[in-house]
Amino acid sequence: MPHFRLKKSQDEYNLPLIETKHLINTFLNLRSYHFKGNAKTATTFSNIFEFYNLNQKVNSKKHLTSLFLQWLLIVIDASHKNKMDNSPSQEISNIENYIKNNPMKELSIDDLSDRLNLSKTRFKHRFKKEIEIPSGEFIMRNKSIMKKKTLATMIPFRI
Repeated sequence: MPHFRLKKSQDEYNLPLIETKHLINTFLNLRSYHFKGNAKTATTFSNIFEFYNLNQKVNSKKHLTSLFLQWLLIVIDASHKNKMDNSPSQEISNIENYIKNNPMKELSIDDLSDRLNLSKTRFKHRFKKEIEIPSGEFIMRNKSIMKKKTLATMIPFRI
């Protein structure tokens, strides 16, 4: 994941620092990024590269950051719209919550698919389509996050 370093006096995106941080954090915390099929995204992204390659004037930095800000807003907006349009079904959402609430439990795809009365293949297909991560990977990520949190609370820190 990219890391953005902002100086306290920096106003790279022609926004107050707190708004810039919020915008970048919103972008970095998106569940997925939706570029495909979005003409505005493609056009703006092309404009950024075209402008960068052709223009070396003093004012180019402001224009370039303006184009980047426009692209960032389009991606965030498209991702939010896509999430609203394609939110998980209640059944898959319940399974997602069950996995999150039982990180130490040994979970199998067979058991999870049985909870929804679906075949294992159909369950895996629906879970990946609706959550955008394969079910096995989602389970492993969730366990890993919980182990990190548990480990972090057990390790004493010295200052």
